[in-house]
Formats: sequence, structure tokens, C-alpha cells
Amino acid sequence: MAEAVVFYIIAAFTIGTACVTAFSGNIIRSAFSLLGTLVGVAAMFGMMGADFLAVIQVMIYVGGVMVLILFAVMLTHRIKDVNVSNRSLPAFPGAAVAVLVLGVLLYGIWYGLPGDTARVEAKMTPLIGKALVGSHVLPFLASGLVLLIALIGSVVIARREETFVCGPGEAKR
Repeated sequence: MAEAVVFYIIAAFTIGTACVTAFSGNIIRSAFSLLGTLVGVAAMFGMMGADFLAVIQVMIYVGGVMVLILFAVMLTHRIKDVNVSNRSLPAFPGAAVAVLVLGVLLYGIWYGLPGDTARVEAKMTPLIGKALVGSHVLPFLASGLVLLIALIGSVVIARREETFVCGPGEAKR
């Protein structure tokens, strides 16, 4: 019973942050709400016993993708006086697709997925972990280093440049 309550709290948090991501007009608020959504999905994976998926969700999406999104936000925050035209499309095509997706999801919930659903053996997670820190450790560390360099580069590019006025005999800092 307590596990179901915790699951519904995490699900409500995830849906709430997803709605803030979709409907917020502030790009920074949307980016951090997306962070909350991705963490909520990782928590749900953890509650379902998919530990590997939960860790990968945090490492790849929360760690990598959010760094790239914040990198893009930091680079574009100084763009001013840009005329962006966003032509509005009728709401009917989007609503039709949403209803179709909702129908497929409800069918999957009520009747289960068609076909034979094979379960992944629990012994796969240690094998994947050994491969990541064993024979594939160099590409794993290199990807982390590239993301760190991208983050540091975005900070350097996005920071405000200071201008110094020097008089006679004064040196620039």
C-alpha cells in the first residue's frame, strides 16, 4: 500500500513537471522542469525494479542531455531583437494525434501488449556494468570528458565580457 502511494506521488510529480516544461513561457523554468521530469521517470524505473534503466536515465538524460540543453540556453540567452515567426497551425491535427496516442496507451493498459513479452534476465545488468568499466571504459570516460568540456566552453562563451578603460600608464587587467 505504501509503495503504491509513493508511486502515485512520483507519478504526479513527473506529470506536473512535464506540464510545466510544456506550458512554461520561460526557457530556464522549462529546462529545470524537464530535469525534474527525467528524474521522476528514473525514480519510476527504480521502483519497477529496472535499476539499470534508472541509472542510465540519470546518466544519459539527466547528466548528458540536460547539460546540452543548458548549453544551448546559455548560448542563446543574449540573442535580442530576433524576429521569430511561428505560424499557428490548426489545433485539430494535434488533437487527433493526441487522441490516437491516448487510445493506443489505454488499449495497452487494459488488454496488455500483443505478442509474447520476453523478460530480460536480471543477470544482464552486471554484464553491462562490467563491459562499461572493463573493456569499454575509455569511450565511457571520453564521453564524460567531452560533456565536461562542452559545459566549460558554454560558460566561457556565455559569460559577459568586461570592458576595461585604461588611462595613460594603466595596465589592462
